[in-house]
Amino acid sequence: MAALEESGTATGAGGRVLRAPGTDGACVFVKHFGAEGIPFGRRLHAVLSAFLPVGIWSASPLLGARGLMAREWRKSAAFRAAGIAVPDLSAAGPEALATADAGPDGQAVLKRLRRAGDAAGHDALLVALAASLGRIHAAGLCHGRPHPRDTAPGEDGEIVWFDFEEEPEAVMPLLDAQARDLWLLFLQVCERAMDEGTPARALAAYRQAAPAGVAPRLSVHLGRASWTLALGRLLLRLHAGKDLRRYVGATLCLRELLGTEAPAVVPAWSAEAGLPIR
Repeated sequence: MAALEESGTATGAGGRVLRAPGTDGACVFVKHFGAEGIPFGRRLHAVLSAFLPVGIWSASPLLGARGLMAREWRKSAAFRAAGIAVPDLSAAGPEALATADAGPDGQAVLKRLRRAGDAAGHDALLVALAASLGRIHAAGLCHGRPHPRDTAPGEDGEIVWFDFEEEPEAVMPLLDAQARDLWLLFLQVCERAMDEGTPARALAAYRQAAPAGVAPRLSVHLGRASWTLALGRLLLRLHAGKDLRRYVGATLCLRELLGTEAPAVVPAWSAEAGLPIR
């Protein structure tokens, strides 16, 4: 949500988001659910889900504005109850929620660190995101779309999570939904890492906190999707699209890493120093 700092508005899968002053003068982000309707791509994904060969590719249930709003309330409350940091929410209308500003989102912080040439701080944040996702899964929860832009690194090193626009656990077993979370996060980790050893450290950090069954379950799903890699490599020769490159690279990376053991100690994120703490 902090990505709105310059434009003031943005459109996401859940609707239009506006930045506005709250009742106490602090900035809040008001999300009007369903303001843009259900995008064609999401409708198509829902139809194709019945035919997709890999279960973790299934779409979350399509909901109207009030259903999306209820999902955001419910999942945010579950995270808070489990001790996972989330911003405060309040009603802003029958189909809108106001979310407290949690600070710059993870994607913005990563971009700033990359521009500054701070590889250590940049990759330490990727590792911290993976560790935080592991704690979410250990609490029996699933984010649904764990992307850096849906997080905010706190000053105390804690990761704040928001934008609960997906609910894969509603259409598949929780273990599969958590495996999907892990895969989606590592699409970002493998693509963004500035040091080649970072994906292994991030997976180790995740494994230290997460249920033992998630990584093996993801390995099963990636095995079922192995046929897509040959097709993806062929398509990359014709058109090196960013999304396709990320999918092929992250899938190959994860397949290699999932059989490795986690090291005993993994660096933690320091928001103040922008460096790992050992």
